[in-house]
Amino acid sequence: MSTASHRLRRQRSRAVDRLVARIYATRARILRYAGSDPELLAIAATLQDEQPVYGVATDRVSMKRAHFASGSVLRSRGVDGLAVRRGK
Repeated sequence: MSTASHRLRRQRSRAVDRLVARIYATRARILRYAGSDPELLAIAATLQDEQPVYGVATDRVSMKRAHFASGSVLRSRGVDGLAVRRGK
């Protein structure tokens, strides 16, 4: 394996470590002000459940799919990229 490949693996490993730390910090922050709010507690639980998924290095295609899906939600799009109609 080339030096560039080793460097890329180390960079990805550090990025995964930073992501896991960010997930833990965000969950802890939410729990500090959540009190007994069921919606906030559900968000914190989701972060706890997703940590193992994002806590391991994955292949490029899986990372791109997850990135696209999260961006689609933020833009009110479905995972297929099409606009999501909201009920009136």
